Amino acid sequence: STAIFTIFLFAACQTDNPALPEVVDCNTLDNIYNGEVSSILSSNCATCHASTSSGSPFDIETYAEYLPYLESGVFEIEVLNDGARMADWGNLTEEEIQILQCWYDAGYPEN
Repeated sequence: STAIFTIFLFAACQTDNPALPEVVDCNTLDNIYNGEVSSILSSNCATCHASTSSGSPFDIETYAEYLPYLESGVFEIEVLNDGARMADWGNLTEEEIQILQCWYDAGYPEN
């Protein structure tokens, strides 16, 4: 009976991390930078990463300035991954993160 109790206890303590519910259907988005994406990035990232801000040691305001971070995977790590610090600091909503993820997965096209 101790073995059965241990099995039940172990099963009860396991946590499944279900994926967050899908809020955005990628197929219904334009998935381009010059649309919702630039708006999301401007309103959430420019507060620190704009040339007029002293919050960051570098500026990221244009597609060309985002591109190296997109290509290197830094954007995915810092903005899109669970617990990404830039997403938290920028207070991105789950919907905004999913829109950015759709765009990233589509190859982050500019137009």
